[in-house]
Amino acid sequence: MSIKKKFATAVATAGLLAGLFGSAFVPAAHAAAGVLDSTETTFAETDALEGSGTSTAPLELYAVTMAAAAETDATITFDVEDSTGANITDVATVSASGAIEVISGGAHVSSYSIAIAGGVLAVEVAAKTTSTSGTGTLTITVNGGSETVNYKVFGPVTACTLENGGLSKLAVGKAGATDAIELTCTDASGYDISGNAAALAAELDDDDVAWALKSGSVGAVTDITEAGDNQTFTFALTACDSGDEGDEYSVRANITNGVAAVVTTGYIAVTCTGAVATEWTNVTLSASTVAPGGTIYAYFHFDDGNGLGLGHGGVVDFAAAAAEPIFAGSRTLTPAALLAIYTNSTFTFPAADLVVGTAGEINDVVRVALTAANTPGSYALTINVTDTDIVTAGTTAGEWTLQYTVTDPSAPAAVAVSPSITKGPLGLKATATFGTSAAGKKIAFTVENYATGVVRTYYRKASTAGVASYTLRMRGTYEVTAVWGDYITDTVVLKK
Repeated sequence: MSIKKKFATAVATAGLLAGLFGSAFVPAAHAAAGVLDSTETTFAETDALEGSGTSTAPLELYAVTMAAAAETDATITFDVEDSTGANITDVATVSASGAIEVISGGAHVSSYSIAIAGGVLAVEVAAKTTSTSGTGTLTITVNGGSETVNYKVFGPVTACTLENGGLSKLAVGKAGATDAIELTCTDASGYDISGNAAALAAELDDDDVAWALKSGSVGAVTDITEAGDNQTFTFALTACDSGDEGDEYSVRANITNGVAAVVTTGYIAVTCTGAVATEWTNVTLSASTVAPGGTIYAYFHFDDGNGLGLGHGGVVDFAAAAAEPIFAGSRTLTPAALLAIYTNSTFTFPAADLVVGTAGEINDVVRVALTAANTPGSYALTINVTDTDIVTAGTTAGEWTLQYTVTDPSAPAAVAVSPSITKGPLGLKATATFGTSAAGKKIAFTVENYATGVVRTYYRKASTAGVASYTLRMRGTYEVTAVWGDYITDTVVLKK
């Protein structure tokens, strides 16, 4: 494909040309100067390179596929006109610097001169080598006027990392969250190859990524799957098989880059847990404060029976059809006003199964949304459970009390005040005033005599505005320091 760079047509005077290109622009005697106006530049072709050619949005090349001569994807075409708008034939100087070179006679060069044929100048640009990355500049000069085009060259990947989306445990026989594993790769300049579709096409398709297990890991390399070349992956159903409880599935990626070098990531791992919860171990709240009528979440923690928190995909059945209902219990709400937000005071667990990882949490817990009271104040929700496990004979009771505060939206926001000590106004030079944000607190004023070194301490109580004052009664010069709790102010000098 060819990318055309088009410029303004008529420029009426040499003075305007000088304004466009600076005082260095000198028109030829026959007034046939090339008009190179970057403000008129467009890249309108369907398959144009990304970018505008400016320093903030440079045109993007890909070293692996755009370093060869006769690479038409990197050809840029200029229309050059004289001051009357007519196409001209003249000599242009073409030069390149940084990560790019230009092609002349089928060879990479840094610059060359060429006659403009019929007002059209086509320049082939290439990355210096298949391993180059960085920025480059193309400059076209005609009769003293010049145009600069900026480039960014993506090189082959040199560093890659894997992130597993925070998933640390996986229930046996369950798949991980879809596309939770992310592969990120950068080149030698730190450019993110993973976030650039064209660079990805050259560097990271399925065939470029191979997997390797850590020594002692359960599972197989095929237990990582990908749906399309999007550099996100998923733990398969077979990553943690029955019998793998307590073991670790650990794998890393080996990426073959565009110059056939292998780049290796660190390992990502999940611990395999039981598939179904056997013991309810704790209940916590998602927050300690909530707005009136707001949503707060109760997090229910479960153990897989092997001392491990139930992993992603594990199922919690709150109400199985059995002689002894699973997790049978009730709730108590205090104070009584809180009861009004529920239809009754009996805690009703969800009827449907809850699955770890599908309600906002991916490790160890399932969550249930609670609606807070409408009245500001402190509240407690106590959950009493008759039986906390599924398979153990008999009943094991449990009780958890969840405390939270409903904030008062009408209360003024607390304003942080930095305590400080200052001298009084001119008429009261012997007064030191200490301002705090703690009304009614005891303030200690430490007073040291300059002449004798004698130190005395005087205590004053801050007003309701949080201010306390000490007035010097003795003659002489003194250093006064105010102390409040662990806070010590700077010293002021008082003289009487």
